[in-house]
Amino acid sequence: MGWSISVDERIADAVIASFTDSVERSRARLSAFSRKDWERAYLWLIASGMTLYFLDRLQTLGIEDSLPPITIAKFQQNLADNRRRNSALMEEFIAINCAFVQAGIRYANAKGFTLAPDYCPDSALRNQLDFDFLVDEKYLGCCRSILTAAGYVQSVESASAWEFKAGASKPARTEDHYKPRPERRVELHFARVGSPRWLLCDAQLARIVQRTWHGRSFPVFAPEDQFIIQALHILSHLRSPCTRLSWLLEYMRFVSTHEHNSTLWESVRERSQATRDAAIAIGLATLLSRRFFGGRAPDQLNKWTLDCLPAGVKLWADCYGHGACLSKFPGTKLYLLLEGELGRGDIQWLVKRRHRLIPPRKVPQITLAEQNESLWKRMRRALYQARFTLFRLRFHLVEDLRYMIELSRWKRLLAAQSIHNLLPSAEK
Repeated sequence: MGWSISVDERIADAVIASFTDSVERSRARLSAFSRKDWERAYLWLIASGMTLYFLDRLQTLGIEDSLPPITIAKFQQNLADNRRRNSALMEEFIAINCAFVQAGIRYANAKGFTLAPDYCPDSALRNQLDFDFLVDEKYLGCCRSILTAAGYVQSVESASAWEFKAGASKPARTEDHYKPRPERRVELHFARVGSPRWLLCDAQLARIVQRTWHGRSFPVFAPEDQFIIQALHILSHLRSPCTRLSWLLEYMRFVSTHEHNSTLWESVRERSQATRDAAIAIGLATLLSRRFFGGRAPDQLNKWTLDCLPAGVKLWADCYGHGACLSKFPGTKLYLLLEGELGRGDIQWLVKRRHRLIPPRKVPQITLAEQNESLWKRMRRALYQARFTLFRLRFHLVEDLRYMIELSRWKRLLAAQSIHNLLPSAEK
C-alpha cells in the first residue's frame, strides 16, 4: 500500500454524512461520484478504517446501488477477506489467552475483539492489526516466555510497553490489505511499580470482568475503564501526526448506545478522577465525534468533560480538529499546537517540541528479515527501507516548516480569544 494517502474532501464529506443523512440525500450525494473518484478514495477509506463501516452503512440504508457495481464488489470482497483474517486472528487470540490463563498471569485484554458489540456491531468490520494486553509488571517475563515459545520475537521495549512480532513481515499490497497475513503482533502494556500510573493499572486489573469467545472466558476491562481507555487512546493519537476516523465513529456508537445509562456515566466520572487528562480526552473525543457523526452525549457526561474543555483545546478543535482527522497519511505536525495547550506550565514542553520537530536519527524498521533470506530479498528489503527513510525525512521537513508558519497564526488566534473572553458579556 502507498505511504502518502490523500482524499478528495468532497468524497470524505459524503462518506461521513451518510452516517447521519437521510436515505434520499445520501443516495444523491454518493451517486455524484464516478468509478475513478472511488478508486482515488480507496486508500483513504482503508487508512481511515472506514471501508467496511461504510459498506455496512450502505447496506443498512439499502443504497449500495449509489456506488459503481465494481466498487461495491471490491468492498464486499474486502469484507469477505477480513472475515477470514479475523477468524485466523481469533484462533491466535484464543491460544495466547489460554496460555496466559493457564500460567496464572494477571492481565486483561484491551481493544481489538473486546470492542464488539459495544463499539462496533461486528468485529469483522474493524481492521485489527495486533493484540493488546494490560499486564501486571511482575508477569512480564512469563509473558515473554510464552510468546517466544509461540514464535514471537521481541521488537520494541519501552518504559510502558513491550512489542512482539511473529511471521514474515512484507510490504502489504493495497489489494491484499484485508487478507490474512503471516505477520502477527502483540503489545504488552504495563506501568512500573512506583510510578503514578501503576496504581491506576493495578486498580483496572482489580476490576476486570469475564467475556466469552468460542466457549472460553477471558478477562477484559470493566465497561467504564474501557471507555476511559478508548478516550485516552483517541487523545494520544490527536497528540500525534495521525488519527483514524473510525475510532471516533466507534466512540460515538458507544456513547449513543448507553446515553441513558446514568449508573455507567457516574462510574466513568468516579474512575476518571484518578486519571490525568481523562476529562479532556472524553470532552475532546465527544466534541469531534459528534461533529463528524452526530449523535448525543448525555448531559451527565458533558457537564464535567465537554463543557469544561480548556478554551485553547476547544479552539484547536474548532480550527484544526477536522483537518487532523482527515489529513493525508502520514499526517500533520499541527498536533503540536494542541500539545502546547495541554503542556501549559510544563517546563519540559519546549524540549519535547524540539525532539518532535527534529527528525529522529533512527528510522523504524518496516520489514523483518526472513530465515534463510536470499541476497535478492535482502536487497529488496534494504531498498524498501531506504525509500521509507527518504519518505519520512520529507515528511519531517515539510511538516516542520508548515508548523512554524501556522504557529504565528495560532498565537494571533489565542490572543484574540483572550481579548474576547475579557470583554463584558454585553459586548460579545
